[in-house]
Amino acid sequence: MSIEDEIQKAKRMVEDVELYVEKSVWNPDKQEQVAMEIVEAGKHLNQLMVGHSMKIDILSQEQVHLVSDLLKRLNKAKDRLPSPPWS
Repeated sequence: MSIEDEIQKAKRMVEDVELYVEKSVWNPDKQEQVAMEIVEAGKHLNQLMVGHSMKIDILSQEQVHLVSDLLKRLNKAKDRLPSPPWS
């Protein structure tokens, strides 16, 4: 998979998480899927940054900014996940 494909895949996962968070409704069925998407997106984005910093995969300046922005958005969405109604 190309770097651009990896970035687009992670972007879709981040957007899915953001959509769930924006609804602000606890959904136990969706919560597990969202948790897996958070882990997977974080893994993809971190691998891209590590590969770039170790000069394995050279990202353009635009790609570095996009990956950095996606990581920030993912962390922000993770912090805003809806809580169960009983908490």
